[in-house]
Amino acid sequence: IFQFVEDEDDYAFMVIKNSTSGHLYGSKEYDASGFTILEGEKEIIAEPFAATVSRPFYSQFANFVVPNVYSRNDDGTSEGFDNSPRVFYNNGIKSTGASYYIPPQNGLSSENQTNFLQFSHLSDIPTIVSSPPAATDTRDFVFASEQLIGLGDSPVDNLYSMYWQPYFNELYSPDTRTMTLKVNLSPSDVAAFKFYDTVFIKNRIFRVNKIDYKPNDLATVEFILIP
Repeated sequence: IFQFVEDEDDYAFMVIKNSTSGHLYGSKEYDASGFTILEGEKEIIAEPFAATVSRPFYSQFANFVVPNVYSRNDDGTSEGFDNSPRVFYNNGIKSTGASYYIPPQNGLSSENQTNFLQFSHLSDIPTIVSSPPAATDTRDFVFASEQLIGLGDSPVDNLYSMYWQPYFNELYSPDTRTMTLKVNLSPSDVAAFKFYDTVFIKNRIFRVNKIDYKPNDLATVEFILIP
């Protein structure tokens, strides 16, 4: 399961969750039962960030696409809340196609504006989706692209497809083999090691799956052969 932190006071997020049998916007459930060395269930949570529904804020203003981050009260009124941090693409200055009113605030007078600075979990609005996929296609900062509302086709380039899928295919394919060796490791070796590092052993490329380190003794290391 790949997901973001769940903001239960986020009205737009909870509407989607409640109408889709508990699906969390931007999350992905991946069935890895066909892989040979995986056991149990694993949650990858992009803490401390929450997913954000991006859509036109008002149906009559189709160009006014903004992050929908607000709570809703029982009387139908809406307000801000202490939300989890979010990650967005800067989509640049956009036109609403109409005029909207900004009340006086922070020592500034009121004004009417037609433009706004747009942010979303998409790198482009409207989206750019090619067949076959191209390097210029829209990227989506979610684990699984959602059905978009008035923003174009759902991109295929998301967090899972770009970063996790290649990793899973490399490490956990049916052809993957594991190898366990005793290795002489120093404390500095362990401190400097990153699990995304690759290791060459007899002209084969491996990744490290587990390290059982004991000071003043040989460490037990499980390697995964990259097919």
